[in-house]
Amino acid sequence: MAKMFPQQLPKDVLDDKRRSSEVQVYNALSEQLDDNYHVFYSSPWLGTNTDGSEIDGEADFLIAHAEKGILSVEVKGGVVELDSNGQWTSTDRYKFKRTIKNPVHQALSSKYQLLDKLKVSPHWQSRFICARHGVILPHSVRLARDFRPDMPLKLFAFDTDMKHLDAWVDSRFGIGEEDSGRVKPLGKDGLYALDDMLARVITLRVRLATNVNQDMKDIKLKTDDQIFILREMEANHRMAITGAAGTGKTILAIEKAIMLAEQKKRVLLLCFNLPLGGYLKQTLVDSPTVTATHFHQFCRDIAKMAGVKSNEKPHITLAEQLIDNFTEADLDQYDAIIIDEGQDFSDEWLSALEIIVNDGNEGILYIFYDDNQNVMNSQANYIKRLPLAKHRLTRNFRNTKRIFESAKHYYRGDFVRTIGPNGIEPLSHIINNETELKARLAECVGRLVQTEGLQAGDITILFIDAKAAQCMDDGNGYRVGRNRATNAEHRNPESVVVDTIRRFKGLESPVVLLVLNSDDNNREELLYTGITRAQAILEFFAPAHVIHQLTKED
Repeated sequence: MAKMFPQQLPKDVLDDKRRSSEVQVYNALSEQLDDNYHVFYSSPWLGTNTDGSEIDGEADFLIAHAEKGILSVEVKGGVVELDSNGQWTSTDRYKFKRTIKNPVHQALSSKYQLLDKLKVSPHWQSRFICARHGVILPHSVRLARDFRPDMPLKLFAFDTDMKHLDAWVDSRFGIGEEDSGRVKPLGKDGLYALDDMLARVITLRVRLATNVNQDMKDIKLKTDDQIFILREMEANHRMAITGAAGTGKTILAIEKAIMLAEQKKRVLLLCFNLPLGGYLKQTLVDSPTVTATHFHQFCRDIAKMAGVKSNEKPHITLAEQLIDNFTEADLDQYDAIIIDEGQDFSDEWLSALEIIVNDGNEGILYIFYDDNQNVMNSQANYIKRLPLAKHRLTRNFRNTKRIFESAKHYYRGDFVRTIGPNGIEPLSHIINNETELKARLAECVGRLVQTEGLQAGDITILFIDAKAAQCMDDGNGYRVGRNRATNAEHRNPESVVVDTIRRFKGLESPVVLLVLNSDDNNREELLYTGITRAQAILEFFAPAHVIHQLTKED
């Protein structure tokens, strides 16, 4: 039995009455030819004319044999007719007559076009081989003489030949005396080249950027569902809202600020981190009644308004200075204060902020927090005294399911489930020294940007502390291989972010490359925070024993 491509005809071909003749020929070739033959059914091609314009066609069958060569075959069913003008027609059993192309020219054209394709195959060693063409007319009775001078009977197989197509094929491979001296076998390399050219299995690779972009769209759509929680809490002026990383706390804090601003209220939105403060400010730039910043910058701004230098009263706490300076500056109180990452705020800071809210206990104070990210070791007793929102944030929207699975080993809070997309399995890289780390990070970022289509600004490299991050400073600032880098507060699409977990807390990135050393795996809160910064891609860079701890099963 011949080696057929495809091995079985698809259902749409079998069910197509217009292809019944081709199906008949396929079955005959499959049964009659031995396994030294490779038979390719329906091989389309795209070529060019002498003027450079595109032409296309299709070989109904291409028959190949390592020793004999190749044979291009056209099949025409029904009653075939050639008139005096050189026009071919075919009439089916329902007496429907249609114009058809010259089958000999079709077979000839396919032969030369496929030969041209074969010559440029990387698997082909150029040589002169036997290349023939022919036409099979499975329903037509053999003529007594040639069709035309250019169409001798030997080119054709007729109805009576269908039971002996193997003999006709062999006859078409007959080599004339003029060819016998220079014709070389097609060879195994030729068969392989044809297999690769006409039946190659092609699996197109999707760049990571495509998957990441889709994951980010899914995450964004699902995150928007959280907004309904704010509507249900609208009547509550004092509220503590808790939720694990990725449950939408920052988004809700921003949305609450916008809602209050639309009510013409004067709103103060605070956080602990400088980079997050910059992000909040940028996000709310179109809400003029909202002051968005981080706590220390807010204290400095108030001191400046009061005409006080920040170091004039070193014996007074920052909270006391804030109250004194706010009073001294004679500023109007805020209608609402919203705090993101409230677990990082000391009780003294929160008590001071409460004083600058309008209407005392009636003033609006919302604190969003996560005890599992208390990397600043604040007591947060103040938060515990606030009314707790009945809707605890329990759905993780930020991270893919696979990233969430990595993070949950270090989560000690209440139940949280993820509804993000499955995403990509986190990767681990064993690193033995600083030189190796820099090389692997450069390699990884280069791959993600140049091969996978991600922007440099989609990638964040996080270290445990600033000292560890200094290895990425070449004396002229951060660089990762050929890519420019910057810290979190100067994020831009063209630069990789290099920073610490603490400074990046509250922020997120499509890609996070998390760098750990021997001592870091025991710092669960930091690990949890670092892992949950990654939205779609997470990769670890650490010594072997740390990688083992990170990837072991519970």
